[in-house]
Order: sequence, then structure tokens, then C-alpha cells
Amino acid sequence: MSDFDSDNFIDRHYETGLVTNRVSDMLKGKPFDSKERVFHFVGPLGIGKSSLLKRIYSLLLAEEYKNETLPRSLYA
Repeated sequence: MSDFDSDNFIDRHYETGLVTNRVSDMLKGKPFDSKERVFHFVGPLGIGKSSLLKRIYSLLLAEEYKNETLPRSLYA
């Protein structure tokens, strides 16, 4: 996945925070119901959903997550 297109990524800090905070909590072992592990970003063509996904992907590849692994219980 290539870098996100910053021209299509406008004011999505709330959405990226939702995902990165959830991943951070999961890495700390905080329990979540399976339906709390899924986010749905929907909307019409051209509003930046793909750019949002690419931005979240790049944030999760950042240094703070590289050496972390999810507890085995989260895969069930």
C-alpha cells in the first residue's frame, strides 16, 4: 500500500484516533467484544475513504507499534 494522498486527507484526526487508540488498548491487553474490533468507514465515492485507510495503515506501521504483538486471546 502506498503512502496516503494528503490532498484527499482532510481533518480525519478523530477517525484515525479511534483506530489507533483501539489498537493501542488491544496491545495493552484490554478486552474487547469481537464487534468492538471492527470499524466501518462508509460514504460516497471521492470523500477520502481510501486515503483514510492508507493513513491508518501508515500510522500503525509507525515505530510505536512495530515491536508490539497482539495477545493471543484477541485472535479468538
